[in-house]
Amino acid sequence: MGSVKDLAVLREPTINTMGSGIFNYSDRYSVFDWGEMPDHIPNKGAALCTTSAYFFEQLQERDIKTHYHGVSDRDQGYGLLGTMKQPPKNMKIALIRVIKPVASEVDGKVVYDYSPIRGAVTNYVIPIEVIYRNSLPKGSSVFRRLKEGSLTLVEIGLSERPVEGQRLDKPFIDGSTKYEEFDRYPGWKELQSLVDMDNTGFAELKDAVLKGNLVVSEGMKRAGLFNEDGKFEFAYAPSGSLMFVDTIGTLDECRITYNGVDVSKQIPRDWYAYSQPEWKAEIDSAKARNKKDWKSFVTARPEPLPQALKEIMEALYISVANRVIDREIFSGAAPIDKVLAEYQRFKAAEMK
Repeated sequence: MGSVKDLAVLREPTINTMGSGIFNYSDRYSVFDWGEMPDHIPNKGAALCTTSAYFFEQLQERDIKTHYHGVSDRDQGYGLLGTMKQPPKNMKIALIRVIKPVASEVDGKVVYDYSPIRGAVTNYVIPIEVIYRNSLPKGSSVFRRLKEGSLTLVEIGLSERPVEGQRLDKPFIDGSTKYEEFDRYPGWKELQSLVDMDNTGFAELKDAVLKGNLVVSEGMKRAGLFNEDGKFEFAYAPSGSLMFVDTIGTLDECRITYNGVDVSKQIPRDWYAYSQPEWKAEIDSAKARNKKDWKSFVTARPEPLPQALKEIMEALYISVANRVIDREIFSGAAPIDKVLAEYQRFKAAEMK
């Protein structure tokens, strides 16, 4: 299905009915939209499945609709997270129709036709990634977009230009395309037009994002963590109601910090930007060509993570999962403070 998880289809969805499927969370990881990297992070998949299941169940307890139908720890059938004897890697979900825009090249540039999506009424995935921002950490796309003029202070809800690390009084609801070759942030006016969403639909979507953000942020706060930003994906059920889909509240979907230090996939992003700047530069240049085969313009290839950093990432994934669900489902996980101290030693030695 993607660079970090696979999908087994048990029953295909139809125009009027949801299907059924299984997410299998792998130990693969991806940075910069590259796809599968040359190595894996042990236990990452189980940590993502565990954390996402927890937050889906938190939403459902509040009568918020999701496509989640339980997890499996491989020793028994599917059930709630609390019944699992070991960390699950498989999640049962309702399947919704995926209707993608049609890509073509015009004057050497990729353009997308969203008319197939505009013709859908219910039972389809909304082709937008909805981003909520509780702060503006270093590296946030917001700073680049403000500089180039594609985003305004008014849209963020600010009167003065923000600084890196600034926490927002109110979450900023942002959005990007989902099924294009790489993410675009065209602004809500264009996004609503692409998918034929009226202001009432947008208000409903925004309300759901705020509720989801509250659930994830409160869960992270209970674990001693801060939810800087994250993303949600949504679908319209056959009844027309809005529902959360895909994966939520994990270190891949969110940027999470502990006492101001990243504990999410921002760590490998920082490593590759430092250790292989030529590869990162080629990716940025290739994406700017706006072609479907942008990766063919990248001649450099990513190297595996250093073993020490891979072990740090594994420790963070499982430690955060344990803290979020308030249970040692991953036995022997090191405390976050100890793991981050090891990360600081790694940076001092390897990222001078």
